Amino acid sequence: IIGTYYSHYVPPPIHRHQNDVIGLDDLTGKKRWQFSHSGTFFSAASFSNDLAFLSTNIVDLLAIDWQKGQIKWEKQLGGAPWAAPAIYEDYVIVSSSDGYVYGLRQLDGNLAWKIYCGGSAGSNLTVVGKYAFVAVNGPVDQKRMLVLNLSSRKIISEFSTNTQSWSPLVISDAGLVFFFDRTTLYSYDVKKSTLAWKFSPPPSLLPYPVLMKDTIILGMNSMGRHGEHASKLILLDRQQGVVRLNSEVGGIGTRFTKLIQDGNNVIVVDYSIRAYQLDISTESRNARQ
Repeated sequence: IIGTYYSHYVPPPIHRHQNDVIGLDDLTGKKRWQFSHSGTFFSAASFSNDLAFLSTNIVDLLAIDWQKGQIKWEKQLGGAPWAAPAIYEDYVIVSSSDGYVYGLRQLDGNLAWKIYCGGSAGSNLTVVGKYAFVAVNGPVDQKRMLVLNLSSRKIISEFSTNTQSWSPLVISDAGLVFFFDRTTLYSYDVKKSTLAWKFSPPPSLLPYPVLMKDTIILGMNSMGRHGEHASKLILLDRQQGVVRLNSEVGGIGTRFTKLIQDGNNVIVVDYSIRAYQLDISTESRNARQ
């Protein structure tokens, strides 16, 4: 998925530019179809079988037959869905500015159920099994992360923070879901429906960790007494959140922007366009520049 301010590319290839929807051939990039729409598209599309679902500021939710480039149905909700819709079983679900999460039938767009979340949507919905994770807006400088049971249509967990920033969710294949505010990494156990652990070091964490086997690798930036930047690489136990390694990388002036996994290596990029390749050995719990 590649996004710019004016357009987005999402698979299967649907290019949205201003108020047009364009279908592209995924092999050649040639246009297969195009149509105009009165709504403005603010989010990426979600896909299920032959349908693509898009949120708009006019109709609110739009279902497109992406093979033919035809609108199958349009549905107006109680508020504007500023986030991308998600898929759960035979439903397309979307969070809205009126404080509800709506579940619509994919086949015809009819409303099946809705869950009141107590605040407008502040993030995309992420579905893991029968659970949905969504951030909702609260008072100034506060946002809540909710965990919804889509089977029982109930809120089962809630986490508050004194920041308006929640990162996109990072999904683990070990039954844990990881999400961030600006300072804390949270680990949620979907099998037990409870918070497993949280990690809150004083400086700022990068919002995208790297998951390697039983280890979580985090980048962390800090600032010294005289304004100098420094960065550390932190290795956490995936199940317990215990620190296995806390190592400074790059020396004074280093400030990480991103971690990228490459086999057993992690590529670290900083603001000075410098890159470091780190060999993470699970056996020795060591990081070498």
